[in-house]
Amino acid sequence: MNSSTIRRFALPTIIVLGVLLRIYWFCCNPSLWIDEAAVANSIVKYSAGQLCVKPLDNAQMAPVGFLLVEKLFGSLGNYSESSLRLFSLLSGIAALVMFWRLARQLCDGLPLVFAVALFSFSGPLIYHSSEVKQYETEVLAAVVILWLVVRLRDGLTAKQALAAGVAAAICVWFAFSSIFVIAGALATLWVCFLSKKEWQNVARIAGIVGLALASFVAYYIFIIRPSANLAVQQSAYEGHFAPWPVSLRALLWYARTGYLALGDPFGVSLDVNLPFLPHSATLKYLATLSYPAIALCGIGVYQFWKDNRTLGCLLGSPLVLALVASLLGKYPLLERHFLFFVPSFCLLLAKAVEAMAVEAKAWPGKRQLISRALVVWTLLYVVVNLGAKVARPALFGGMKHSTMREAIRYINEHYQKGDEVYILWNAVPFYTYYGYRYDLNWSPQISGDPRIGAHSLDEIRARVKHDVQAGVAGHARTWFLMEEVYSLINYTDEKGVTHDIETPTADLYQEVLSTDDKGKIPAKFIGHGAAAYLVVNEK
Repeated sequence: MNSSTIRRFALPTIIVLGVLLRIYWFCCNPSLWIDEAAVANSIVKYSAGQLCVKPLDNAQMAPVGFLLVEKLFGSLGNYSESSLRLFSLLSGIAALVMFWRLARQLCDGLPLVFAVALFSFSGPLIYHSSEVKQYETEVLAAVVILWLVVRLRDGLTAKQALAAGVAAAICVWFAFSSIFVIAGALATLWVCFLSKKEWQNVARIAGIVGLALASFVAYYIFIIRPSANLAVQQSAYEGHFAPWPVSLRALLWYARTGYLALGDPFGVSLDVNLPFLPHSATLKYLATLSYPAIALCGIGVYQFWKDNRTLGCLLGSPLVLALVASLLGKYPLLERHFLFFVPSFCLLLAKAVEAMAVEAKAWPGKRQLISRALVVWTLLYVVVNLGAKVARPALFGGMKHSTMREAIRYINEHYQKGDEVYILWNAVPFYTYYGYRYDLNWSPQISGDPRIGAHSLDEIRARVKHDVQAGVAGHARTWFLMEEVYSLINYTDEKGVTHDIETPTADLYQEVLSTDDKGKIPAKFIGHGAAAYLVVNEK
């Protein structure tokens, strides 16, 4: 298949399928998960002006530009899930089209098809394109910045410099991670022009940096730094800041983080939740890891170092800057926080494919077969991952997938006059949003968080038992609503040591709410990430 045929048929097909897959997931319209619900509640509650200065519910943080667009779309659509997810959908489609335009500047033929296919069929990118979170705008901002900078690598006019500076300044307000892409890419170009003594280009790049830096400083001083949620966020991500690589434990952290990133957000490893994978944790790790993608990544890094170090630094420097920020405790590195690097990662693998295609004619037959196997195997992982999720949409998002909307509807449909509804602390954001969206027949009691101040698991169990007794007392029928998955039990003992127990909170409540011989729980809803129980008080 020659380049013209690929451009005419394969690429448009891949792009159209990518758009349709994003629209498909948008139309699935799943329940919000807890962080989405928290952001949605803030968008509903606050005016546009307040969203710029008020801390978001549940210690959430999101770029102001994203929040303002969400407020606009939400107000036009009665704050429905679809209206709040529309901006992410549009960002996802725009990112796909812009990535194609970026990729065709750097590669052609099979490598171009490979890069666009990786981006188009990425399960994590499809998931984030219908999420009430800013993650898809992070991807879009990264693609736009790289597209602009790549176009300027051979020189720029004053008009191009102004346009790039304005675009960079705007991106800062829509994507936190855009500062890494802007700083890394522009620093690379600046050094390149400086080494060639192209002083006019050096000055113009400095002007772009000045506009972007002024925008970031203003955003940091007036928006980020005053936020009461900043310290909470840093504390919540304490285990996800990069350690200095000076011990075996630190090196294992990098290995684990890299393994997780290959699956989410890069989307080239199999999802560990796929039903056909082995149950053994060790075997599952070995089966899901995309060895071909790791090999291609290594080849791509080597080839950029060999052929075009400027372009390699332009694509790779944002990740280096993010790593430095993480080492300083300023930026956590957890799956979705790598989204800004997805475009560069796809291009890195495409570079490897290009290098193998160029040298294939000189390679013996077995080496050609190996090179083609690496490409096919990598795409096979992506396609199997995506196919399983299209066939079973509950797999999209992994533990973020929630059926809390259905649990709340279940209570509403089976509610009887005089029933008490007791909502656990971890389900409050959901009730707040869906209580606004739907005409619920009840007003609930809200439980406290039994983990706060607890120094042992037994103390948490005692508090849970007290919660249940308080909810049931004085009522013939009591409903309990809880978030099931995002409920890791943790506590700090008297010595100040934090203990994490991988047990959903619902399991602890089930110990108390378990059915007895007399049928104490005549009705219940057990879904993904949500549970609702009806308890009949027989006394």
